[in-house]
Amino acid sequence: MCTHVPDASVPIRFSGLSDLADKRAVGFPAAFLFLCLSVERNKHTNWNLQLQKQYASDGIDLQIQSAINNMKAAQEQLSVNKDAISQAERGYEIAKVRYQTGSGTILELNDSELSMTQANLNYQQSLYDFLTAQTNLEKVLGRE
Repeated sequence: MCTHVPDASVPIRFSGLSDLADKRAVGFPAAFLFLCLSVERNKHTNWNLQLQKQYASDGIDLQIQSAINNMKAAQEQLSVNKDAISQAERGYEIAKVRYQTGSGTILELNDSELSMTQANLNYQQSLYDFLTAQTNLEKVLGRE
């Protein structure tokens, strides 16, 4: 835009000032150049603002996708741990019957009870993780 600067210097003399000021002149090209630089700087600033806006938008999209992925993973883990509880309960019932009939040991019964307790603990942890992921998603979406 401002590639050609005309050579139309018009000296402006300052009157009523010292002798040094009377010898100075301000030319037209300097003012034109200043205007061109200001326009270019404003274009650059506007471009930077647009770029920052795009980066912020991309960052928000990334946070939303990450929160959704975390919630899906927590939901899957919750389902897996729920199945593990069912299996542990079934194992405990089998160990209990074996112990009552004399074909199993107290150690086997205690081990199956420990497995059932651990499965319940894992389920509770996965429930906490799911609720935390859900809360984080709501926070990212601004629904907090």
